[in-house]
Amino acid sequence: MRIKEDIEYILSAESQGSEVIDDYSSPVQLIDSELAKIYANSDRARQDFPEYPLLLWQAISLARRMQDPLLEFCQVCANGEDILALKYHPLQSMVPKTEFMQALLLEFVNRVNEVGVDVNECLEHPHKAFVLQFVCGLGPRKASYILKVLREHDGMLENRTKLVTVCRMGPKVFMNSAGFIKINTFEIAEKTDGYVEVLDGSRVHPETYEWARKMAVDALEYDDTSEDANPASALEEILEAPDRLKDLDLDAFAKELQRQGYGNKNITLYDIRAELNHRYKDLRVPYRPPTKEEVFNMLTKETPQTFNVGKLVMGRVINIVYRRPKIDQLEQTNPVRNEGTGLWQCPLCLKNDFSELSEVWTHYDTNQCRGQAVGIRVRLENGIIGFIPIRFLSDKRVGNPEDRVSIGMPLYCRVLKVDTDRFTAELSCRSSDLADREFQFRLALNVFIKSIFA
Repeated sequence: MRIKEDIEYILSAESQGSEVIDDYSSPVQLIDSELAKIYANSDRARQDFPEYPLLLWQAISLARRMQDPLLEFCQVCANGEDILALKYHPLQSMVPKTEFMQALLLEFVNRVNEVGVDVNECLEHPHKAFVLQFVCGLGPRKASYILKVLREHDGMLENRTKLVTVCRMGPKVFMNSAGFIKINTFEIAEKTDGYVEVLDGSRVHPETYEWARKMAVDALEYDDTSEDANPASALEEILEAPDRLKDLDLDAFAKELQRQGYGNKNITLYDIRAELNHRYKDLRVPYRPPTKEEVFNMLTKETPQTFNVGKLVMGRVINIVYRRPKIDQLEQTNPVRNEGTGLWQCPLCLKNDFSELSEVWTHYDTNQCRGQAVGIRVRLENGIIGFIPIRFLSDKRVGNPEDRVSIGMPLYCRVLKVDTDRFTAELSCRSSDLADREFQFRLALNVFIKSIFA
């Protein structure tokens, strides 16, 4: 957190002294670095950037993740079982590795096909090529073969048909994969003089292109015998004004297709209309900054399942916390003399080595009085700072914590409260709380465990 604050301060100072970035505020975000560490310790990082240090490998991975997290996760997933090193669930170690890996691969296939893959981007940027293998019907071998053939040909995929004519893709593989391979038709149109199929830039499958064109012609209310009823030009016109698709009776169209023997295509037609409104719209949830709880879990490497109210923890005493006395407290204070030793004692900080009463008043006037002890501060094994209020130090009354603890002393504690904003925890080391004979904390823990399986 201090690094984040320092960077924000530096950027703020730079923006104030610069006319160029005077109105620009560069956001500073904390990002989970676990995926970046896996990449930085892989052979692929050394192959991609052999001259870079470890921290720069991590920085590259973090930046790529911010640009497109799916691509960076796919890159790690394609590197054997490295993806299993990430923590997804507190009980994932109970699942056999093979089953866990299969479930992850299936999820990668679902997410990649939901987003789509731009093959030309894979050709231009090698680190993006790992996503292609998760397209339905492909896999590592077919994906690498497609990229190899296209590089040897002209280094570009102008249309989906080229997958069959150049890459020799079989009919079954093409039917499975074609709808998930997208082409940026705007960029391709600038690079080639050939015909560019605008539907290649959508989720519409090639086998339903004719239905999409028919929808465009019907939406524009062209007569089938009219010269203007050119499906290709009608489609381009609809893409510029997709609102005209709203009045189409897709249910009637679906019934007609069913009558012709195509089956129930109601959902397909509605999906086609959605694609014509926004081709290959990214359906993923937009990025949002991590919440305070997520930042806490990210930096402490703890989760609500591993660090919660009721958990027993070990900590070491850092110091004793005192509350400085207020002026009215000092005015009402009555120093006490020990009849046995003849020395005076401050009733606030309990310092008891004053030979004269005047020394006690000087002690107050020079602001040397620490005040009353309110608790002790400990550092837990996970690095979190814990605070034990003096009333939770023992079941018996504690006047001076120095009589019970010393700096560096280990203590078993029970978590009473977790403050994710301040990265602290309130603790108790009372014997009654540690034993928990009334199951006060155990019941809270059981409720928490049940929430894991909910």
